[in-house]
Amino acid sequence: MLVLFALTFGACNSGGVAGSVGRSGTWAVVSVPTTEGLTIVRGSGSTDVWLAGDTTILRWDGHNWNRAPNPLPSTPATGLWVNSASDVWLGAAQQYAYHWTGTAWTTTRLNDNRRAWAIWGNATNDVWAADCSVGYLGHYDGIGWNHLNSQDGGPALWGSGTSDVWLIDLLGWNTACDSAPSVIIHWQGASSVPRDTQFRFGHALQGMWGNGASELWAVGDSGAIVHYNGSAWSLIPNSPTTATLHGVWGTAANDVWAVGDSGLILHFDGSGWSKSVSPTTRALRSAWGRPSGDVWAVGDSGTVLRLTR
Repeated sequence: MLVLFALTFGACNSGGVAGSVGRSGTWAVVSVPTTEGLTIVRGSGSTDVWLAGDTTILRWDGHNWNRAPNPLPSTPATGLWVNSASDVWLGAAQQYAYHWTGTAWTTTRLNDNRRAWAIWGNATNDVWAADCSVGYLGHYDGIGWNHLNSQDGGPALWGSGTSDVWLIDLLGWNTACDSAPSVIIHWQGASSVPRDTQFRFGHALQGMWGNGASELWAVGDSGAIVHYNGSAWSLIPNSPTTATLHGVWGTAANDVWAVGDSGLILHFDGSGWSKSVSPTTRALRSAWGRPSGDVWAVGDSGTVLRLTR
């Protein structure tokens, strides 16, 4: 029930490289009550932004940062998804996924001792988890977790519904969930097509974001940027960087951001990728934004950036 779409190495119609001029707007450092590393930012609106990292979970209510309870205060967060202020999922590379219901975390156990590394959700009864170390794709239907596949697992998930979920799969699982060649797997629900293992992407892909079923991006080490146009994946030629990219997010098809090492910020404007001016040199691990254009990025040593337009 998994379909592998081989990435074709060639020009992508929507992915040339622009110059070094960044998008209009200014990235600014935001003060937060922690200096610990932050690995993920997600939210459901301008008054509901969540940050998670080494041991800290913070929540922005539109005016202040508040420390949220942490179900595993000594374990770094690896996955986070925010459906609403009372429907948040957290993964920490443990055999459980943690669900925030608005007042407290509840614990849900994954099947067969698999770990919740990456987490993505589409609705209260449509949440997905993947495990890098042993291979796992699981689905939460509102009642419990269902083990769908043991062959594939990776650091990022994205989809548009129960029959359209994409998974970055690392060929050669490891406990750090990195440093392995990648393929991209497409879960199509009732489909059943043998998995083609002949294709190898030489770099580890680490982040994924989509704008519907026919517009997806993934990024990874050595400045790798790949794009799906609804029918095929392609590697963007001449990426404007060779640095590792850790996260990607967009607010529209012509407003996509990628973040990475040394404070790197890239922007796609619908025709090409370009570097944006960054106010930090610390590694940025994750980005998240809203259709209105409100975009956040987080990284090492408590680094939080926000785009002002």
